[in-house]
Amino acid sequence: MASSSTSLLFSLLLSLLSVSSAQTVTRAAEILSDSGYKSMSLALDLASDSLNSQSPTSITVFAPADAAFATSGQPNLDLIRLHLLPVAFPLRSLKSLPFGAKITTLLDGHSLTVTTLPADGLV
Repeated sequence: MASSSTSLLFSLLLSLLSVSSAQTVTRAAEILSDSGYKSMSLALDLASDSLNSQSPTSITVFAPADAAFATSGQPNLDLIRLHLLPVAFPLRSLKSLPFGAKITTLLDGHSLTVTTLPADGLV
């Protein structure tokens, strides 16, 4: 689901400073559902027990469109972790990253690689 052929990913920034880390993933799932990203919301709900144990109080979620789930099916826990950043990452900051920059994810030892140029205006 994280391939470059997937349509633009929706970047959901969650600055949840008023909630505990155990609530971060649950709150993210609610926000995604309310925003129309039902499949990623369901994936986070299903994985919330595992994710809450390592979830910081702020995360950034890269949520593929629901159509990606229809094509690829329900992702495993590692793929979900690959779509989560352990920090709040403002959209402006994401857009300013240089091509090839690596962004640490919740999947140990794995990162996302920026594949657009700042001038493209895409995330």
